[in-house]
Amino acid sequence: MTVLFLDIDTRDLSAKIKFAFDEYDRFYRHLTSQLMTNFTRKPHLYPHMFDFIDFQNTRHSINVYETKTPYRRNVYFLHRDTKTKFEQHMCEHVKHRNRQDLIHAYAEDIRPTDADLNRVVSYLMKLLETRTAARLTHQSVLTSQYPISSSQFYQRVSKHDKKHIDRKRAMFQQSQQTMLERYF
Repeated sequence: MTVLFLDIDTRDLSAKIKFAFDEYDRFYRHLTSQLMTNFTRKPHLYPHMFDFIDFQNTRHSINVYETKTPYRRNVYFLHRDTKTKFEQHMCEHVKHRNRQDLIHAYAEDIRPTDADLNRVVSYLMKLLETRTAARLTHQSVLTSQYPISSSQFYQRVSKHDKKHIDRKRAMFQQSQQTMLERYF
């Protein structure tokens, strides 16, 4: 799968890579929520995925510091219970009304052959094979995998989202306390 986001207005490459990771966290959560009901209760059905940052024209000599926001290239391993829903969702419109920054998401099947798997892995890792990647790895993480743990997700979410999560957690704890006071 390849996922492209709108370009952000900065020359700071680390900020662009961080933006791509942050937006992909939201994309993955939305996609996962579309694959099953009550998705937060079914982590065993989440797609397992290996993810790589990439830039336009990576195989050629480029100046990544003057490039647009990087894309995310991924290999998904789907549970057989969610594969059909994933294929339907990718054929439809991947966008969500709150996801205006997502330009494009495209998925393609991998044939179960060594040659096809080698082709796909080589394509996904093409940035890591460049001299530029060695410099970038000192500044930013260029790969990830999903699903991530709850604590990792909490570390990745924005300050605004953390406040919202903390507020919901506090309201839940307050309602639990009120219930205990009322009934016990």
